Amino acid sequence: MERLLRSSGSLAYVTVLIALISAVVLYTYAILLIGHILFSAIKLGLYNWEAARESAVALLKVWDLLLIAASFQIMSTGTYKLFLNPDARQIGPVSITSFDDLKYVLVSLVIVVLIIIFLEHAIKLGPGRELLEFGAAISLVIVAGGWMIRKKDSNARAPS
Repeated sequence: MERLLRSSGSLAYVTVLIALISAVVLYTYAILLIGHILFSAIKLGLYNWEAARESAVALLKVWDLLLIAASFQIMSTGTYKLFLNPDARQIGPVSITSFDDLKYVLVSLVIVVLIIIFLEHAIKLGPGRELLEFGAAISLVIVAGGWMIRKKDSNARAPS
């Protein structure tokens, strides 16, 4: 059994590779979308209010996509650091030293993505009951995620 578990460490490479490829695909797709949005804005006219509104929603979707790509990148580098090379230099401002750190970073990103999704719907729907219900549902998830992050922060500050 021990031999099987030792050889399963190479499965972490698969996870790192899949997450990294996913990030690259999403980053590439976001770049292509920005080009398409720019082309569409020029084609529809730069002083067209409806086109500007559609561009704003499209750009929010691109930000959403970029944040998801960043989470895949964080998962890739975090998994690499946690399971394959604990001495690896951390890339970027996010420091991941445990599996909990990785979870908290991802929860934080999910909260930001949910906020962006809400903004997209707010621009599309305008004020109304549907937006209120959607906002209430998203806010419950955000509060739960925020509570989880706050609990982690208070545990980190607690004296030993």
